Amino acid sequence: MNRYFDDGQHLHGSHKSCRLHCRAWALLWNFTPWHPTTTRKNQGWRCPAERLNQHRYSECWLQNLLISDSMGGYRSTHPKSVTVRKTRS
Repeated sequence: MNRYFDDGQHLHGSHKSCRLHCRAWALLWNFTPWHPTTTRKNQGWRCPAERLNQHRYSECWLQNLLISDSMGGYRSTHPKSVTVRKTRS
């Protein structure tokens, strides 16, 4: 991963474009299928994301990517809503 970012000029431009590029690269890296030999060595899991989650949503790796990405980090905690009350002074 370091070689990809160090050797290329991918981080030029705005902060937003850099962040989106890094996110796209990470998604592809984590969901692209391994070689069949590597899959056998990893108990049948076909990519890093499947091995980490111990779950496969679909047989198609692209469907797995789309489903996982659409969940938007469901395990992350959502900010609690705060009710602000005005007090009379």
